[in-house]
Amino acid sequence: MASNKVHANYISAETRDIDRKEVQDSVFIGMASSGRMPLIEKCYESRIILLLIIAPSWILLYSAIPVIFKFPQGIGADIYRYIEPIVTIPINYFILISAEVFTGFNSEGATIVFNILERSFLNVWFLFGAVIYSQGSGMRLTATMVNQNLDNMIDANFNITTEYPAIEDNNHYQEELGNIFGNYLQIAGAILITWSQIFAYRRQHHYTIHSPFLVIGWLVGGLLNGLLLAATAIEIRQGPLVGLIYVIVMGILLAICLRYNKVLFSRGKGLVLQSYLISYIVGLILIIIWIIVVRGFKDTKNAGLFT
Repeated sequence: MASNKVHANYISAETRDIDRKEVQDSVFIGMASSGRMPLIEKCYESRIILLLIIAPSWILLYSAIPVIFKFPQGIGADIYRYIEPIVTIPINYFILISAEVFTGFNSEGATIVFNILERSFLNVWFLFGAVIYSQGSGMRLTATMVNQNLDNMIDANFNITTEYPAIEDNNHYQEELGNIFGNYLQIAGAILITWSQIFAYRRQHHYTIHSPFLVIGWLVGGLLNGLLLAATAIEIRQGPLVGLIYVIVMGILLAICLRYNKVLFSRGKGLVLQSYLISYIVGLILIIIWIIVVRGFKDTKNAGLFT
């Protein structure tokens, strides 16, 4: 029986909960020749929960610091704006490669398309999302900096737009470029990164979370990500409507997937997918509250709030 478990693609949640020691022994036997430590010995679920907390926390903190401390314009502030993707992308990649298809003993996963193994397919998928995310971030931040400089120029000399109408046109162009195309390009990259993680963990079963500390951490990760989703949605033009549709559709799809795998109402057996489902539910609630408060699908600028 131990031999069968070693060669199985996924260890069932029931087996893990019923007899941990038996699974642990079989994993040690199966991995003795490779010299790799089994997932059980790596505090596996704890590491993933920590990453799920760090990922949204970093972006929320990064976004809050300039608002709290009122960053002055200058080279230091400009450099700070470009740091976010440098940290965000590796954190999310660590979440991806913590999936069993990367760390487990089930080789590199099944063949997906064109004889590409799942592990390679996921790497390309994530890389594509990361490139789009970085491009969108750079476009948005560059447009924002140019727009701020033009605003300062106009504020210092109100007549300059009369003498040079192109300045006002360029100011409007940079605002549109950053606030619409750049934002949505970055969001598209973030969605692709998230989908790669969901795909990697789609069939993976975890141990039931027994530690209250880990349960709280798991829930906090979902809550923070939901807060990030809602904050992003209300910040961009048409974001509340797009965000509302996205969290509803993704929430339903994840719920169906988790229900199919019989882990929807478990305590962490569908760890990553359940965390994202929690975030979509939280995001949905916050976006609905925002729509009610501002009486429509207004972003922060049109609503005159947080600007």
